[in-house]
Amino acid sequence: MNNTKETKNTIGELIENEVRKQNLTMDQFAQMICCQRANVYKIFQRNTMDIAQLKQISEALNHNYFEDLAKDVDLARPVPVNEEELERLRAINQFLEVVPNVFQKLGYTVSFVFGTKMPEEQNIPLPDFVLSDFNISFTIGQTYEEKCNGIFGKLMFFYHPSEPCPSKMVGMLNQQTGIQSFDIAIDYKTEEEWEETIRFALNEIDSFYLPRTWGFLRESREGQRYSAL
Repeated sequence: MNNTKETKNTIGELIENEVRKQNLTMDQFAQMICCQRANVYKIFQRNTMDIAQLKQISEALNHNYFEDLAKDVDLARPVPVNEEELERLRAINQFLEVVPNVFQKLGYTVSFVFGTKMPEEQNIPLPDFVLSDFNISFTIGQTYEEKCNGIFGKLMFFYHPSEPCPSKMVGMLNQQTGIQSFDIAIDYKTEEEWEETIRFALNEIDSFYLPRTWGFLRESREGQRYSAL
């Protein structure tokens, strides 16, 4: 009689496999995610994961574990999790499944990347996902303005589109570089709601953000000072 029981990877085991695949020592990995060596082994044993920590690990290993969870949410659910955290996880999984399809439907191929921080920037918050070919970012459960909570002072100017928005979103102007971008909060939406949101964002980028950014760059080359809004 065969008593072999099929076992399934947990999120912690997937992380351990990737660490070993990249030939990282436990000390190296611990330093990458700013924790003690002993905590690394605890992470490997976990079958549920805090979203903020999972994002940090995804950045460190350059592997999108949210995408793994989007394909199999049970990777993080053999044990009960906080209901609010579970709702956020559902929203992220749905975002990763639906939004690339929406862009493809609109004729674009997109890839999401995590922001990369320099050592001196570790305390500076970043959007959770960035579109590499667009001035559009996404922040889990809130806008980037809310996540920053005033940390940039006058260096970053936040404002909301004048037209009625189909979703929670914010415009951003870096007053040092003149670069403008657009951030959308990740919460649970239907595919139709995401399509409406993305169409709105692309229209804003094309008609308002990028022309003003290009104008700043042109004026900078001519030695003129940009006056924000």
